[in-house]
Amino acid sequence: MVFLNGLFDMYCTPGPYITEKFTRLNKNKQFIIVETGWSKLDSLDIQNRIGSQIFRNDFQTILYAPTFSNKLTSAYNLFDTIKRLQKFNYNWIIKFHELMDKSLIQNYTNLKSKKLSIITAPDILPLMSESNILLTDTSSVAYEYLLFNKPIITYNAKTRIDKGINILSPSELEGALIRTITNPDEYKENREYYLSELHPYLDGNSSARVLDAVSQVIKNGQKQSTKLNLLYFYNRWKTRNWVS
Repeated sequence: MVFLNGLFDMYCTPGPYITEKFTRLNKNKQFIIVETGWSKLDSLDIQNRIGSQIFRNDFQTILYAPTFSNKLTSAYNLFDTIKRLQKFNYNWIIKFHELMDKSLIQNYTNLKSKKLSIITAPDILPLMSESNILLTDTSSVAYEYLLFNKPIITYNAKTRIDKGINILSPSELEGALIRTITNPDEYKENREYYLSELHPYLDGNSSARVLDAVSQVIKNGQKQSTKLNLLYFYNRWKTRNWVS
C-alpha cells in the first residue's frame, strides 16, 4: 500500500511502477509527479567492476543482506545453515541494517573468517558489485540488486517472488546456491523486467533531472499553495513521544 502524507508539492519517482501508483493517488492534481530516476544510483559504475577487494580467492561471493524486522528477517532462521555452509568454497559478505538486533549481529560476527566478512560501512552498492549472488528476504535491497542483473535468492519473500529462487526453509539454501551457480541466468528475463519497471534510469543523470524538474516547476509557476497537514504533524509528534 502506498500512502502520501500531502506534505510535498512535487514527487520525483524512480521509474514507471511508482509513477503509475502515485498518479492514481493524484486524482485531484494536488501535487506534481515527475519521473526522474533515483539519484542514489548516479554514482554507480556497473560496467567497470574491479576484482575482489575483500577476499583473496576465486570462490563465488554471496552477499547476505537481511531485513531488520524481527517478524520478517531471515537472520535467525538461516544462522545455523550459513554457519554450516562455511565448510564449502563460498565467500560471504554480511551486511546488516543498523537497527538489527545487536545480539544477533554478534552471533554472526563470531563466524568471521577468511571467507566471511561482516561489513558495517553504510553504502551497500560496492558490496553488490563485489558479490556474485544476493541472499535476502523481504528487504528492498533485492530491488537495488536488480541493477547488476545477478542472481537473487530470497527467503520467504512476499512480493515478486519470481525475481529469483525463493526458498521457504533453511534446508533449501544449499540446493538454491548450487542451482544458482550452475545456472545464473535462470531468472534473467524476470530481473530485467522488474528493473525496467522500478529502476530504468542508469545513465547517471537522475540528480540532474531532479534539479531540472524543480527548476521547471518554479519557472512555469506550477507550485500551488498547499494547506499544512497539521493532523499529520500531530500524529507524528504523538508517535515519537510514545516511542521515546
